[in-house]
Amino acid sequence: MKKTLIAGAASVALAAMPVVGAFAATSSQLIDTVNVTVQGGCTIENAAEGATPGDYTVNDRTFSKTIAAGTFEEITGTETEGSVTPAQAMKIKCNVAQSDSRKFSITAQGTALTHTDNSTTIPVGTATSGNTSAWAYTLNYTDDNPTWANAPVSQTTVVTSQDASTSTNYSFNPVYRVYVAPGQKPGAYTGTITYTVALDAVQQQP
Repeated sequence: MKKTLIAGAASVALAAMPVVGAFAATSSQLIDTVNVTVQGGCTIENAAEGATPGDYTVNDRTFSKTIAAGTFEEITGTETEGSVTPAQAMKIKCNVAQSDSRKFSITAQGTALTHTDNSTTIPVGTATSGNTSAWAYTLNYTDDNPTWANAPVSQTTVVTSQDASTSTNYSFNPVYRVYVAPGQKPGAYTGTITYTVALDAVQQQP
């Protein structure tokens, strides 16, 4: 009789124990894992003497000149009270590995030089005489016979197939030339040209 009671008590005790895994565990912590992939790319930064390498800063440049009708001038910097500050060269920087075979290109897109009252313009062109004014550009100015071209009015590739892995060695310093025809309306004219650098797309493995 006593044995029967003891066995019954043991059965009740087992039934009262929780079944392992029947309830979810609780915690006072939540861990989020963040994964990112850094894409390769290229930027334009200052390359002036004394600039800090790798500071990735860029300053838009302004070119100013007073030009007499019937003449042309090369505008290599900012004119201030008779003196000219040379234009600041720009450098291409890319964050790709030495083993990366991709290349980068530079496109340019400009506008005509427009009179402040919007009544007339100086169109793009390479003329240095005649009855039509014109403005042109060169990517890397030298004092020895630079090559002038029409400032592109639609987005145009002006630098192609430069190795991105050695981009720290590539810099460019575009400057401008403006011819003012004898009959051009006097006044201030303004235009812009925008340069954009782009890295080739990632090559897909076969």
